[in-house]
Amino acid sequence: MEVSAFRIVQEALTNVRRHGDGTAEPTLRFTPDTLDLELANAVARPAPRTADGRGLAGMRGRAVLVGGHLTRARRATGAGASARCPLDARAPA
Repeated sequence: MEVSAFRIVQEALTNVRRHGDGTAEPTLRFTPDTLDLELANAVARPAPRTADGRGLAGMRGRAVLVGGHLTRARRATGAGASARCPLDARAPA
């Protein structure tokens, strides 16, 4: 789970660099059962629509791999993504 969470944050920060204004507000919250990750940024330019864009799909896949989920959100101040990963995550056999 730790590696998946790290990679989700890493990809989210990469997306900020590529598509945003270069600033980000990452938030990590622990509950008794989950790790909640959230990253928001102001969007300076629209994301290009190319076949190479696998960032969100990769983040979603990493969250699902550990039994979690990822949500993409447009906000009044920009864009963002949030993930919820269970702390007792076990990779499928």
